[in-house]
Amino acid sequence: MAELAESLHVSRTPVREALIDLAGRGMVRFERNRGVRVLQMSADDLEEIIAIRVLLEVPTVRQAVRQMTTAALEELESFVRAMEKAAAKHDEASVGALDRAFHHALLLRAGNRRLADYVDRLRDMIRSRGITTAGESRTLQQIAQEHRDLLDLVRAGDAKAVSDAMQAHIAHTREILIAQQRSREAEDLGKKRSREHVPVG
Repeated sequence: MAELAESLHVSRTPVREALIDLAGRGMVRFERNRGVRVLQMSADDLEEIIAIRVLLEVPTVRQAVRQMTTAALEELESFVRAMEKAAAKHDEASVGALDRAFHHALLLRAGNRRLADYVDRLRDMIRSRGITTAGESRTLQQIAQEHRDLLDLVRAGDAKAVSDAMQAHIAHTREILIAQQRSREAEDLGKKRSREHVPVG
């Protein structure tokens, strides 16, 4: 921790606070007499995180639709419209940020900020490791369209259809992310085995 603080030219206090926050997000782990370990994200970890998202988000959006207001719909519309513009410009960072903002705002309508914030942290655990579906198995335009379709159902006030669509949306994300991660793990394993069997001449 002292070395990290020194390299960043700051005191130990903000470094410790940042590491505690990262530990709370499941991104690092404090180890006795060994410092801090950055935790890797496995395909199994992704499975667990996304399963929790389904358990939390699907029933919550149903409640959110029942408590939707005109102002909230306008906010969601602004996020989707901005997402569509960002997608057209191939701005992946903005699409990701707007995707996150859309989900958070929708969940907030159910009246449980802690739940909305917790789901946000679950998403952060995945995004912070560079794991994304954008540009991999679906385009930015397709991501924007999925959110446009969700918003159309929210606007129609069909709570069941929205919860079903959210489950399908998360399931699609899960399918892509898990396939990506398992492919990376297989590639890393292949490289490791290759290094272990390099002939010594």
